[in-house]
Amino acid sequence: NLNNTMKKITAIIILLTTINLITAQKWSEPVLIFTMQGYNDNPDFCVDHSGVIHCVWSHEIEANYRKIYYSKSEDEDDTWTEPKDVLQNNEKWMTNPHLAVDSKNNLYLTYDYNAGDPNNMLVLFTKYNGTNWSEPDTISTNMPHSMYNKIVIDNNDKIYVFWHRSETIYYRFFENDTWSEIINFLIGNHIANLYTQKKQAF
Repeated sequence: NLNNTMKKITAIIILLTTINLITAQKWSEPVLIFTMQGYNDNPDFCVDHSGVIHCVWSHEIEANYRKIYYSKSEDEDDTWTEPKDVLQNNEKWMTNPHLAVDSKNNLYLTYDYNAGDPNNMLVLFTKYNGTNWSEPDTISTNMPHSMYNKIVIDNNDKIYVFWHRSETIYYRFFENDTWSEIINFLIGNHIANLYTQKKQAF
């Protein structure tokens, strides 16, 4: 029966393809970066232009109190530096850390501040100089209830920080050592217009 023969051939092809994929994928053993007891979540990482892996995450100390830790690996994940407490905060819940690196290997971090009190959450930003983190800047100035931040750097080292507030997306960009005004992502800007044009084209 031709149909049965084709089904058998198809099954063999799928089996061989699956075996090849499993054989081709060889994952390393997991590396433990952080050994402190407690709940850890929201990890994020980036790789700079020297191949250094940078990683951040949120660590729960107690209810409504979490710190953000940072570690890096300079030897392709074989070893990691001792985790550092980025913000040295002694209270409040810091969460959603996000990393980005520019062409000069400057490292930038955004995070949600005071997540234990959503009505007063803000998005903050800090820069790493290779030794220390700078004093945080408030990105969502005068906009409590800001959350779910994201940082992006373009090919010209222009920094964009996005966040969510009351069902609307906002952003600011950093250029020539200055932060822009807060921009409503959905109204009157070229990114939204470009999205609309593409949507209409299809």
